[in-house]
Amino acid sequence: MIYALLLLALQIALAAHVLRSGRSPWWIVAFVFFPGLASLIYLLSLTLDSTPTQRRTRAPLSLRQLERDYQRTPTIAQALALGAALEARGQIETALHLYEQHGERDALLLQARATALLALGRIEEASAIVDKIYNLPGSTLPEQTPLLRARLLAAQGDQRCEQAYRDLLARPGPEVRCHLADWLLQQQRTEEAHTLYRSILESARDNGHAYRDLYAPWIERARQGLTFKR
Repeated sequence: MIYALLLLALQIALAAHVLRSGRSPWWIVAFVFFPGLASLIYLLSLTLDSTPTQRRTRAPLSLRQLERDYQRTPTIAQALALGAALEARGQIETALHLYEQHGERDALLLQARATALLALGRIEEASAIVDKIYNLPGSTLPEQTPLLRARLLAAQGDQRCEQAYRDLLARPGPEVRCHLADWLLQQQRTEEAHTLYRSILESARDNGHAYRDLYAPWIERARQGLTFKR
């Protein structure tokens, strides 16, 4: 009992650190599904980040290993891990089929499914899945779902996406700012967009290597956005 309480306290403390430091929110998902192992890995990553001259990169699991793990234990967590690896390799249709095999009762799987549909340009289907997430009984709304809904509104040219993005600006990391800046640029509001892009680059300069490594795609996207003029 004491061990369980200590582990719970550690998870809460680490989750708070994730939010404060702007690290990936997927760490929090890992704390839920693999509390002991994920907490240990996260603490080790903090130790490595604090000693730049001795930094190490942890090799990700190979796709074949993830496939073997999923075949052995086809759990939701394994499906999400395998699906993410497939999407990273451009195999979005295969990942989508994997998500669909697990039905429509898990919010995280539905979120992954809608994200894949958005990447494939199947906007109406993705929007229908997001509506299902919001209406799923007895389920906690995944953290990324509101941002996903805002992105879908933007993909449909719906002006409501701007307020949806602004409602999420308090989140750590540059992703929301980058999406909002992209939208403003599309609306020919170039100066507003460039202000947001510059704030992303300033955050990258003010934070350490771990921050820049974690958010490298968004930082690069901000650099590219600043070169665009109308």
